Amino acid sequence: MAVKAHERGFQITEFQNRSGTTSYRVEGWLRGARLRENHSTLLRAQARRQELENERLGQRTVEVMRATWLTAEQLKECEWAVHQLPEPDEHRRAVQWWVDYGRVQSIANRQSNNIRLDDAVVAFRAYLEKAVDLRDATRRNLRYRVAMFVSEVGNLPLSEITPECVESWLGSRKTSAVTKDNDRRALARFFTWCTQRPQRFIVSNPCREIRVAKPEREAPEIYPMRKALRILAAARRFRKGRFLKFVVLTLFGGLRPTEALRFRDEQLVDGHFRVEGRQSKTGEARTIEADPVLLAWLKVAGEGNASDPQKAKPLWKRFKAKAKIEDWIHDGLRHTAISHYFRRCGSYGLTAEWAGNSEATIKAHYAARTTTAESAAYWSLFPDRKSRRKSRGGDAGVVQFPVSAKAVKKAGAR
Repeated sequence: MAVKAHERGFQITEFQNRSGTTSYRVEGWLRGARLRENHSTLLRAQARRQELENERLGQRTVEVMRATWLTAEQLKECEWAVHQLPEPDEHRRAVQWWVDYGRVQSIANRQSNNIRLDDAVVAFRAYLEKAVDLRDATRRNLRYRVAMFVSEVGNLPLSEITPECVESWLGSRKTSAVTKDNDRRALARFFTWCTQRPQRFIVSNPCREIRVAKPEREAPEIYPMRKALRILAAARRFRKGRFLKFVVLTLFGGLRPTEALRFRDEQLVDGHFRVEGRQSKTGEARTIEADPVLLAWLKVAGEGNASDPQKAKPLWKRFKAKAKIEDWIHDGLRHTAISHYFRRCGSYGLTAEWAGNSEATIKAHYAARTTTAESAAYWSLFPDRKSRRKSRGGDAGVVQFPVSAKAVKKAGAR
């Protein structure tokens, strides 16, 4: 039976060119098409014939076998990759990215599938206990907010914590935008720790792209003179001055509440005290020249640390009732002190150094909040009347302290 032309193998035919040279033609059929190639030497023609024969029979060519050490399976994988990214540059960039980043991320992803949120939190708490660079308040804040998140979203695998998951939880919180942003910051710190060495629990921080929209910041509220006096007088009388040191450090020292609680008596030297970086909110140290009014009130308050209102909430509530302050202003005592300090010195720079703020903040929020007369009276609020009279040059204009009903009754009995 005759063999069809396209089923026959490739043949080599020798022929003479018009120029008198000899050529060798490789001729045959491949995938339904006829091929005819001329070669100058018999060796090249034979090599080409072998390549075409192997290709016709579905085998690897001599050229491929000679140029690569890859197996047939590896070549198939390479062909798949080339079809996915036909551009050579894209293929190289993809492989390089995998070598530099992808492999590490893939390992982290596989590990995170086996680590659940509860396990990560236990490890994070152990880290907090040993972290010497964190303050106690920072540790408490991180533990509280992270624990609250875990208790509400459940013990999910870390790999399932997405930005949408965190946003959904923040959206369910019935709190202010500032509180939500503080929650986000705490979670971001926790998840950042999870991405770092040696944990490598997850590849990226899901909080990285989350932003909490906050309303435009309003000017801080300050206490008018009468209310400041009521707070000061009540602090002196209530429970033998339990909260007096806390009040005077914020009202006349301009300290933040947390800074006032971290203040120690030995820090006061020759009328100056230094707020260390570990004591301040910003982490930056500053030196404060204590006003004579502050020094006088610190003597009345006596030795010892300031009492924390948050650890005695029932007493703090009774104290505010005694001072007749229904709406307590957050950081209101500090804002009052800064406003009066600026009115007295008139310098943005000096006020910023004294309060631990930026000059831009002082300009935006504390300028022109009080009058010169009010500030003069404010800085004359010594504990005793004699010092107040002396500071104001006589009785005229001396601000009278509120007198309790008990004191009035006792004076009348005399």
